Amino acid sequence: MATLERSRHPLLWVPTGYFTMALGYVMLTSVTAIMFKNLGMDNGRAAQYSSLLILAYTVKPLFAPFVEMYRTKKFFVLCAQVAIGLGFAGVGLALGLPGYMGILMAMFFALSFIGATQDIASDGVYVTSLDSRAQSLYCGIQSLSWNIGPIVAAGGMVYLSGYL
Repeated sequence: MATLERSRHPLLWVPTGYFTMALGYVMLTSVTAIMFKNLGMDNGRAAQYSSLLILAYTVKPLFAPFVEMYRTKKFFVLCAQVAIGLGFAGVGLALGLPGYMGILMAMFFALSFIGATQDIASDGVYVTSLDSRAQSLYCGIQSLSWNIGPIVAAGGMVYLSGYL
């Protein structure tokens, strides 16, 4: 009996994948600095703390081979998206705890590695699932989705945090 490979149309996963990649990245690198400042931290310390979160994205080429070795790239993408969503919900809950800054930094640092893993896996899914012609065709949608993420993160989330 032949096995049928299920293939999803790229319009179902390219925009959402790259939007969530950008959303997580900007939340970790930009919105955290604003959040730290709103929590009463001075500018230098807020910038220092938020810049530490870029470390995972800087060293992701070093742990990219491990993503290739275990499970599938789609597995990593889905798990990372769920973990990032739960992680940011946890950040909201952790704000009410005593000594929350250490907890937040640990959570943000873990989220940065999860986000970097999602970047690696999402790019891998894009490259392996689409031939070169389809990659060229969806390149604009990929870029658009990536660029909408910062608008939503920096604009929408900052507005929402000020409103709440």
